[in-house]
Amino acid sequence: MDPRLPFIHPSYALEQQLAEDNQRLEFLGDALLGFVIGDYLHGHYPLAKEGALTKLRANLVRRETLAGLARKLKLEEKILLGQGERKSGGAQKDSILADTFEAYLAWHYLEHGLRKARKFILECYRDELHALRDEPLEMDDPKSRLQEHCQVRCGAVPEYRLNGVSGPDHDRIFLMEVWLKGRRLGEGSGKSKKAAQQEAAEDALGRIRQSDRSDGSD
Repeated sequence: MDPRLPFIHPSYALEQQLAEDNQRLEFLGDALLGFVIGDYLHGHYPLAKEGALTKLRANLVRRETLAGLARKLKLEEKILLGQGERKSGGAQKDSILADTFEAYLAWHYLEHGLRKARKFILECYRDELHALRDEPLEMDDPKSRLQEHCQVRCGAVPEYRLNGVSGPDHDRIFLMEVWLKGRRLGEGSGKSKKAAQQEAAEDALGRIRQSDRSDGSD
């Protein structure tokens, strides 16, 4: 495939009477990008709701984000435009840059296969995906939010340990602790083990937020 094809804007193809421009590649690149980013989010945020994943993906594939990535790759230097579009600064327009980026991804996929294309896309998105570590996600409960946090930050899931039971049989109070990699994160109590776990998770999240604020003020 002609390596120039991802950069042939329709205005250039029309002016030069070329048979093909980058629009078909743009179509394929859009689908490819949605799949790769969706697959990444699905695998790295197993407890996130569908709505939260949709919002994250939409932000990662929006025009401004794609244009920024195109600029990082200096794709504006390769775009072929018609005279009118070139004179109007078309190479710096977010819409044209975003379309060119998608077309370039599709070309990369057709030339090198899905595995290498996926690796390339994730490398392009390295900074954006790293920034998601601090993105608030919609979780059902404190325990889910804590597990998501631990998986993203530490690559491990927290462990809940029963630390004691008090009260009469008809009104027991369970004491729980939550641990991660040998470190106690929080503690809680409740009239059931599940309730105590939720309180322990909420306690851990509070301590983590406090620690993050302290680290940020140094």
